[in-house]
Amino acid sequence: MATKPTVFSREIVGGAALDLVRELGWQALSARTVASRLGSSVGPIYSAFTSMEGLQSFVLDEATNILDACIARAGSGKRFLDMGIGLAIFARDEPLLYRALLENGGSTGRLEGYKQELLARFSTDGSWSFVDQKYRARLFERMWLFSLGLASALVHGYATDTSDEELAALLDSQGSIVIYGEIAGLGDVDGPACKKAWSALMKRKGKHEQD
Repeated sequence: MATKPTVFSREIVGGAALDLVRELGWQALSARTVASRLGSSVGPIYSAFTSMEGLQSFVLDEATNILDACIARAGSGKRFLDMGIGLAIFARDEPLLYRALLENGGSTGRLEGYKQELLARFSTDGSWSFVDQKYRARLFERMWLFSLGLASALVHGYATDTSDEELAALLDSQGSIVIYGEIAGLGDVDGPACKKAWSALMKRKGKHEQD
């Protein structure tokens, strides 16, 4: 009878750890639980990864790769929009990996590093050359926060229609509002453009109420 191997590659150990987090969440990840899944002692785990921190980093990197793949296949034809759609789809389809990346990737800096990668892609996107880099950074930050909020709502079941089409439409609509507002100068609430727009709106409101 063949015996089970006592040495496992990084890919096998890391894959088992990733599947464990996918199914049971980050709190289930330990050398013992991964070893149990592989049917071995903890020795092979530490042979493949010298520390639990190394194994945890591997899982977060793989979760980020899955997120990146979701963005790559979002398919709206708009690279900036695809970032939001991909994040929403990732949270919907991989809720425990999303939580691991949000809650633990933040403390390790992994999520922030990936955020900066996305910002760099947006900053070099030629289709946005008409927008100053300063405004691009603000647009990215605001849509990043909105997308994280939407993703968290999906994970916790607060969203009703979670289809790809609805997520794309919601992000496209919200993005259009934010982008127009920033370019039109409405993002600065104390700026002249915002004050003028609010004044005009209040005048129209008053006129409608009189009518």
